[in-house]
Order: sequence, then structure tokens, then C-alpha cells
Amino acid sequence: MEMSREASLGMNANQTVPRTEGNSCSAESTSELCTAVETVYSLSYLYHVLGDSEFADRCELAAFNALPVGFSSNHWGRQYITLANQPFSHRLEGPKMFWNVGDAGVVYGPDTNYPCCTVNTPQGVPKFLSASFVSVGQDGLGHALLGPAQVTATLQNGAKVSISCKTNYPFSHTLNYTISASSGFVFYVRVPSWHVRASSYLTINDAPPQTLAPDPHTGMTAIHFHAGTHEIDYVLSAALRFTHRTDDTISVYHGALLYALDVGQSIAHSEPSDSSSSLPSRAHDHIIENRRPWNIAIDPSSLTFHAASENASPDELLQSPIWSPGAPPSYVTGKGCEIEWPLLKGMPAPVPRAVDGIRRCVGKAVDVVLRPYGSLKVHMAELPTVDLNLRKEDWRKDDL
Repeated sequence: MEMSREASLGMNANQTVPRTEGNSCSAESTSELCTAVETVYSLSYLYHVLGDSEFADRCELAAFNALPVGFSSNHWGRQYITLANQPFSHRLEGPKMFWNVGDAGVVYGPDTNYPCCTVNTPQGVPKFLSASFVSVGQDGLGHALLGPAQVTATLQNGAKVSISCKTNYPFSHTLNYTISASSGFVFYVRVPSWHVRASSYLTINDAPPQTLAPDPHTGMTAIHFHAGTHEIDYVLSAALRFTHRTDDTISVYHGALLYALDVGQSIAHSEPSDSSSSLPSRAHDHIIENRRPWNIAIDPSSLTFHAASENASPDELLQSPIWSPGAPPSYVTGKGCEIEWPLLKGMPAPVPRAVDGIRRCVGKAVDVVLRPYGSLKVHMAELPTVDLNLRKEDWRKDDL
């Protein structure tokens, strides 16, 4: 797709993440895996056509969070629906969450509940990758959706261009480009809205680092090249950020990744129960149970981001499969405590509201770990908050 040059030129913008509000999650707030796949495609298309950088930001969020959490680490199973707060994945008993979702709707399997997600899931990553690069005007080529990729293209001005991006993005925020061009052209690279401007930069052909100058609408920054081979080191800096929702709940992000509470897991396999056809021996239903308490409120002021190196070299290999518990190199630590939090229709009920502005613990403060949402097939991603700096008698229900 082509992005107009007029939409790609502009001045520097120091973008901030606004405070947003919404409804708290419940067992009746879920998303279908097919929706994640189609959302990735739709948002990439909208960015190509309209050039609004928010579409690209949201496309990456869907591709790196909602999509991978919906399939098992070995890709032999997938869910029909996913909950943001989903501490276990097994067949549900009792009243149904939805009239058209069966008791296996949250079970990872080859075709649990409906087979549509089995067909759609393999389209997600290829569609994202195919939308990574865009032509811009007569002489421009841009990296719109960030990640490891390469492209060879002949631009409208006749320039033959080859671009290779080596990176571990979104797990690291360093992107190394090797660019070859037969004649002059303009290279564009998108700057995500979450970047920290003061410590993000570009280094071109060993020249001194230069600050980023993204267009306020498209998020693209432009670099003019002559014919020849060029090297770019593109370094983004990020900070923990919170999406605030109702009832004193938050979701935790760093870069393009959502971080969820790690509740541990134990996995049992069973024969595919919803399949009417013969399947390979590796195709199982995955029954996943939590091994640690899920009814946790966290103290946002205690959260700390960790990574082997936030801007690790792209030469450092990631674990494979990367979308599995403990495989991503980054995580968040902090403090929290258990609270009273019942189930509704077999899954966590809406988050209990704080009383008089105070959410009360039912146990001692504990260490918590948050990991990339896509790697945790059981997780809690919309988290109630608690202020553990208050006097203990204000937030403890029992003296345990």
C-alpha cells in the first residue's frame, strides 16, 4: 500500500500516553482469536490508507499480545476465546458465559468450540509481515510495522532498494538496518508513540547519534540517502506505563508489550474432544491450571522493569518458542497481596471495588512477577491496585 508524501512530512513530536478509562474485565468480557487476526490486518490497512500512527501502534499491540496469547507455545493448540483475566484454561461447568460459547471455549486445542480459529490463526503473522513496509510518494520506502523483516523494491523514481532489518523487537528496542540503493531515495521509519524522546536516537553510517523527528500524524521520521550501501542503528527507549481503568484497576505496558501477572501453570493433555476427524498425535487439548494465587492486587509504585538488556544486540538469540512462559527476556517485579475476589460463571468476576478508596488485603504482602502477556496462556492482565505504603491496619483484613 502507498502512504502519501504529504502525510509523511512534519516536525518533531514528543508524544505522551494519555490516561484512559474503561470498564473492568469480567468473565463476560472476552475476545475471539479470529478477531485478533482480523484486527491486525484491519489496523495495518487503515494505517496504510490514512497514515494515522495510532493505527500502527494498535496493530503492533494486537500482533504482539492478543494474537500470540491465543495459541499454545508449540502452535498445536489454540483457543476460541481469550480473557484478559484468565488464571486457568479448562472446561467450564455450570452457567455458560455466552449463549454461543461452549464449555471448551477457553481450552487450547486443535479445534475446540469452533474450527474457524484453527483456519485463521496462521494468517496473522504473514499478514503483519506483508504489511511491514510501505512505499511513500515517488522516492520513499518506509518501515511501518516494526520487527525483523527485509524488502526489495523498485520505487516509482526508478531506484532499486533493498532493506534488511535485524532486531529482536518487541523484546528489544534496537533495530539494525542494512540498506542498498541504486540511486537516491528517502527511507522512513516509524517512531511508536510510547518512545521516550530524550533517550531514543538514530545512528547513520557511524555518524554521531541524532534525535528522532517523527511526523506528528504518521509517526514516520525521514532519512535521505544517496546511492550505495548504508547502515542504521535505530534505538528506542521505553518506560513502564499504565492504562487506568475503572474500579482502580490497571494494565501494565512496556514498549509494545502488555505484561500480565504470572500465576504459574501445570499442563495436562487429553485427546481432542471436539474433533470429528483423525488428527496427528501431537494434537491435544491442553488443560492448564494455575499454581499460584490469581486474586492479587498490585502496588503500582513497587513495579520495576527488568531485561537482560533493554537494547540488547539483535545478534543475541531469543529462546524458541518465544511465546512460552519464561522465554521472553524481559519481566516486571513488584509487590502485591491477595484480596477477596470471587468467580463468576467459572472465571474471575468483575474486580471488587475499593471501599472508601482503600482496597483491603486478606494476606501479607507478597512478591509478584509480570511477564509478556502473549507468553502466559494463563494470566491476569487487568489488575486491581493497592497502596501497600498505607498503615497495615488500613489495608489488612486479618493479622496473618
